Amino acid sequence: MKFMKGFIGFLISLVLGSLVFGYALKKVDILSLKTVWQALSFQTLGLVLLAYLIAFVLAILRWRIFNNKQGVRISVKQMVLARLAGNAFNYLTPLALAGGESVKVLVAADGNQENYKKITATILVEELIHFAVLGFFVFFGTLYSLIRYINAPQIGIFIILFVILIFTISLLTILWFGVSRIKTEETRKNSFFTKIQKWTILNKLEKFVKSLREEMALVFNNGKSAVFKGTLLAIGDIFISALMWWFLLAGMGYVLTFPQYVVVWSLLYLAFLVPVPAALGVLELGQIAAFSILGFQTPQAIALAFSLTNRGITVFFTIIGLVIAFYFWIKITITRYLKETIKTTQNIFRFFITLGKQGLFINEDNDKKEID
Repeated sequence: MKFMKGFIGFLISLVLGSLVFGYALKKVDILSLKTVWQALSFQTLGLVLLAYLIAFVLAILRWRIFNNKQGVRISVKQMVLARLAGNAFNYLTPLALAGGESVKVLVAADGNQENYKKITATILVEELIHFAVLGFFVFFGTLYSLIRYINAPQIGIFIILFVILIFTISLLTILWFGVSRIKTEETRKNSFFTKIQKWTILNKLEKFVKSLREEMALVFNNGKSAVFKGTLLAIGDIFISALMWWFLLAGMGYVLTFPQYVVVWSLLYLAFLVPVPAALGVLELGQIAAFSILGFQTPQAIALAFSLTNRGITVFFTIIGLVIAFYFWIKITITRYLKETIKTTQNIFRFFITLGKQGLFINEDNDKKEID
């Protein structure tokens, strides 16, 4: 039932996103897109992919620092596979670049259930630091853009997404403090958050946080140097990612100044706050608004060429991640099936052995009776 509700919600958001995406595509003709794309060279695409891989490596290093601190031994290969699979689900789920954490855990643990809790803790701490740093830059980038371009056309979509950002930060803060204050039945009754403690999500978070609190506390309390290094790597990861998309725009012939690029970059991430898979349509409309704010003559063509190329690169790695996730799902399913089959076979053999022994004893008793 829960799966069906989630699946229906996903389908509704996907349909809405597809409609918005179709509306965005109608705003530009193919010839305009082709003109922008023709400026791209293989050297530019190579540079963009190189930057993507460097950012990916920095993310792996960040996660590895926390794994080492927790004593979790995962090979680099397993971490790469887990990251690709998790990122694929992060991109496809309508949860603001989140939602693939459980997939990362399954692939990284690879059937070793003893490591599940520790791996989950390291993933959550690593992503918490990454999103905290990213959120900091997006918030101030958005605020800077609003102040600088407040009188620009189509600033409305920027304001709407900024309000969603504030709402999201506020909601996460309320949930975090709500969970942290739920300790005993006494504090539950006297808590300021009593009214919202009926929320299903809060009860789930309470159980989730309680089960991982010790593991996460170990990372934060005993790994202050790891947190510091992780923060620096998160800054490096975000900087390289920002540079990557700047290279792409420059390759199309649009070399943006820092204030101009802040607008484009901020809207790039703000679009993922809208609960639509892969920010479908929202990303395109956001970029059209960005280039309109900056006063470009053909904002629709530039925005769609940029966002679609962005999507093409991301979808390429998403497909790889989905293949990896499917492989591990098959592997785990087959392993469980084999374990159950072996267990069932053993039970059957034990049953017949027991039955045979009982039959043997019955025959021996009958023979004794006949002799008597």
